[in-house]
Amino acid sequence: MYHIKTDKRTGASVAKICDGLGACMREKSFSKISVAEIADAAGVSRATFYRSFDTPHDILVYLCDKLVGELVLSLPLADSSDRNQLLLRTLEYLTDHADEITVVFNAGRTDLLQKALEPYAHQLVQPAAKQLSARELDYFRISAITRLLGIFHVWNFHGRVESPSEIMRILKQIDSN
Repeated sequence: MYHIKTDKRTGASVAKICDGLGACMREKSFSKISVAEIADAAGVSRATFYRSFDTPHDILVYLCDKLVGELVLSLPLADSSDRNQLLLRTLEYLTDHADEITVVFNAGRTDLLQKALEPYAHQLVQPAAKQLSARELDYFRISAITRLLGIFHVWNFHGRVESPSEIMRILKQIDSN
């Protein structure tokens, strides 16, 4: 479990710890990384680590919650009646935060992103909600989440070449076939 205070000092330490995990993951798999290694890579003490996190897994949960929370806050700026605009804004956010999301992917824990996204999926599928039953909407939400995670995975796998607009063009082309 993570327990992060809202003061600037803690925020700075948490950012260092998250970066430290990313640095460690460039050298070895998530399951082989210790708290001491993360703290060392972050330039903080183990005590500082434990003030905010209980385990390395908690960093992943925190990253997912933080990323999804920020994503959701950014979405109202888009026209919620236009699914394409919502998807484009979502893709822009994901590509802007690719390094953090990649840490979660490389740890093999996309389930944490999915779990963090589920309560907010209604914002991503809002225009379709009027036309679907509650049961159909559940299927639609989970398909939207898994599609989004799959798109990010493919984009990341292929070297992050396409812009969000180019990804949208590709998706429109696929959907029209």
